[in-house]
Amino acid sequence: MKKIKFILFSIFTFIFLPSSVFASSGSINVTASSTNIKVGDTVTVTTTFRADEGIGGYYMSLAPSNTSVLSPNTQLTLNGLVSGNPKIYSNDITFKAISAGSCSFKVHVLDNGEFVDTNGNEINYSFSSVTINVSEATYSDIQNRSSSTTTTKKNNTTTSNNSNDEEKSDNNYLKDLTIEGIELLPTFSKEEQNYSIEIDKDTKEITINAVAEDNNAEIEGIGKVNVNIGDKLEVVVTAPSGERRTYIINVVEKDNSEKITVKVNGKEYTIVTNKDLLTKPDNFKETTIKINGKEVPAFINKKANITLVGLKDSKGKINLYIYKNKKYTLFKQLQNYNLNISVLNYNKKLYGFTKSTIKINKKEYPCYVYNKNKNIIILYGTNLKTGKNGFYQYDKELDTLINYNKNIINDLNLFKIIGLVATIAFAVSLIFNIVMLIENKKIKKRKNNS
Repeated sequence: MKKIKFILFSIFTFIFLPSSVFASSGSINVTASSTNIKVGDTVTVTTTFRADEGIGGYYMSLAPSNTSVLSPNTQLTLNGLVSGNPKIYSNDITFKAISAGSCSFKVHVLDNGEFVDTNGNEINYSFSSVTINVSEATYSDIQNRSSSTTTTKKNNTTTSNNSNDEEKSDNNYLKDLTIEGIELLPTFSKEEQNYSIEIDKDTKEITINAVAEDNNAEIEGIGKVNVNIGDKLEVVVTAPSGERRTYIINVVEKDNSEKITVKVNGKEYTIVTNKDLLTKPDNFKETTIKINGKEVPAFINKKANITLVGLKDSKGKINLYIYKNKKYTLFKQLQNYNLNISVLNYNKKLYGFTKSTIKINKKEYPCYVYNKNKNIIILYGTNLKTGKNGFYQYDKELDTLINYNKNIINDLNLFKIIGLVATIAFAVSLIFNIVMLIENKKIKKRKNNS
């Protein structure tokens, strides 16, 4: 009987011990309905709690960093037991802008504060903050605010006398946009609103042609237009409903020097030698480097040891590429709140995760997805502010990027080690019991023979 109990205990340990020691993980993210407002406006600050094992309760505080900008201007307590044990729970607080300035919000743990899962276990969590900038309201802002309030009241108290009025289209897209005799960079796409053209110094006039998707939409800024280097030309499409969409054309000086072509993954690209066609990313400085004996514009981040150059594809689309050891790798930047990451490939395996890719803002990034919870997605990359490599967690539901809690990886490693130990212990105990049973049979047999 004792042997049977021992075997059952070994099996229980093997099956249940690893999962019981796996710490619950989560996050606390603070976001705002708007990060740029004016005095007199209101803004909603949302604190979102997330826990993989379900939220049991929390006791935290949300405090403004600048008490003179928003009202209420005191520490606000966030606490409560959450019914239904959801994995995500949000708390909204509305503030009013009372003076110009900048104010940040992040969650603080109070004395005896906690954030626990449904089992009462503390949650290993990461967090994000948000900064709201408040500027002075102009007379025009106050007038518009008053007009908007009056219009809202009228809409709430009156009805249309003509029930047969047709709903007007709000389609404000262009179907086509071209410049006579000049290449538009990149090739036109109705969703893309920013373009560039290169012109010679002596060019004083160009002809812009455009066609709207909706025949009843109005287009401004087309036909013959006077131009100068550095101009930002606007083509404005107004839908029948009044909705407007602006397409911008940046005018830069044409570089007539010899083109440099390179091949990346079998495709041919042209190195961008006109710096006006490139946009400097945050945490980089402008510089020049030599490629094939010719100086080309580049951006450098010494902390991260990254040099970027611009490459133009056959469709005129320009992207920044990391240039290292005469090789080019697409620069995949992911920026969110105070994080600015150059996402990199991580070739090692992560226990408990599957290597995959994720689309964020129409761009694809390499990532790892946790096998037990598909919402846990981590990326590996270089922090462009510090130059350090590390892991970062992306929350699909909140569309946020946060520092990844390293304790989770440590817990996964611990989980793996305990699992191995438990497996070995189970195997040893099983062998021991089998040996003991065989020995006992031999002893009984000897006794019977004697």
